[in-house]
Amino acid sequence: MVQGGRFFPDFVEAHLAGSSFGGSFLKMHWIGGGLQMEINSGGERFVTSPVRSFWIEQDGPVDGTH
Repeated sequence: MVQGGRFFPDFVEAHLAGSSFGGSFLKMHWIGGGLQMEINSGGERFVTSPVRSFWIEQDGPVDGTH
């Protein structure tokens, strides 16, 4: 689920493709400060402005490495 900015004013289901510096290089399944996220939702691809900060919320314990 993603929410925020002009693309996602309300929570929607989405898939994070990865992050990039805006070129053809894509770090798959990665969120990096200063990088642009590439998100797929509703059959469309969105490229965000550079990430300034982020946090992860979870309901319970997570097993394994993420």
